[in-house]
Amino acid sequence: EAGSVVSNAQEFRARVPPLENSEVENQEHEEKVNKYQAVLAARLKAKYFSSKAFGKAPYTALWQV
Repeated sequence: EAGSVVSNAQEFRARVPPLENSEVENQEHEEKVNKYQAVLAARLKAKYFSSKAFGKAPYTALWQV
């Protein structure tokens, strides 16, 4: 049983990336999240603030009397 605890600890240490790699991975992850948020914002704007969302009429035409 003690041998398996030691072996599990060694496996865990082997899977932990060095600090430099994790900083690079964090930066890459942050860039991916920012890109995803930009794409999502563009899709939501297109969906809810396009002329299609207002019956194919320009938004300003709805408020003109």
